[in-house]
Amino acid sequence: MLVVWRGYGLLVPPIYAAALAGCLALGYAVVPAEDPEKLPDWLFALSFLIAGIVCWLLGRRLNSPPANPSARPARLVAYEPGECHDLFYLRVEYWGVVFGVAGAWMLLTSLI
Repeated sequence: MLVVWRGYGLLVPPIYAAALAGCLALGYAVVPAEDPEKLPDWLFALSFLIAGIVCWLLGRRLNSPPANPSARPARLVAYEPGECHDLFYLRVEYWGVVFGVAGAWMLLTSLI
């Protein structure tokens, strides 16, 4: 499979994997280990929502130009004009929106 990214766009899958691992660890701490199939469905929705929030905040930080272009602030990434951080031509902050909508949909369907 071809993966297309620019800048730090490749961080999107590990962000979701970390959110999923955290939610599964929470679920396995609550549910007895002998019955892992009874994990609540909202844990997976929560992992999407957490990944969405992290991707939104990180994407806004990475893809925003500096407030004062003449000053060189200490940043995670030095901003260059025209530079953006995306995965499959979708900016990191928009992956946050995608994850947020998917998480909200999963949460609604798990509660109904």
